[in-house]
Amino acid sequence: MIIVTTLRHGTGTDYKSAPAGAAGGNVEKIKELMDSGIDKIKTRYVGTFEDVNVYESKMLGVYGSKDGYSGVTLPPKGIYVGKGVYRNDFNFMAHEFGHILQYREHGALAYYNVIAPESLNSAMTNSYSGHNNFWTETYANYLSRNYFYNQYVMNGMDYFSWNYRVNPVQNISPANLSRLLRLKW
Repeated sequence: MIIVTTLRHGTGTDYKSAPAGAAGGNVEKIKELMDSGIDKIKTRYVGTFEDVNVYESKMLGVYGSKDGYSGVTLPPKGIYVGKGVYRNDFNFMAHEFGHILQYREHGALAYYNVIAPESLNSAMTNSYSGHNNFWTETYANYLSRNYFYNQYVMNGMDYFSWNYRVNPVQNISPANLSRLLRLKW
């Protein structure tokens, strides 16, 4: 199972009116990759983000392209994003890092049995804004926003900003938390 985030950055698509499948062909590409095996993604290691390995692949889109790009988070292995995303989109990387924080907070069983499959299903069946407002995504944003706020703002650095329009933030509901706690580690 994988976490998939579908976004259309730099495409001129209005956030509120992005159609279903707004990631262009990226969701279809990810479905194909899952059928043939995630190890078929041709990636290039590009560095680390908060000590997590990051890989880029054109198969997940290209930063600034009309088709947008996606991200796939496979803890503890790393974060996989479209080409050019690592250096150009902090908010997207921070969101994907939020999935790493979900894994760290709730463990592999909860992550790969609840969070990952529900996120993947949401990415494949919801519109762009529907997926971005799905609980797995808003909770990843909640964890990430709090992490980066504590890292930067509380340490006297004032350049941290969170894009709430692109990455809506909401803590986990008691019902979903209960489901995760039953599977912790």
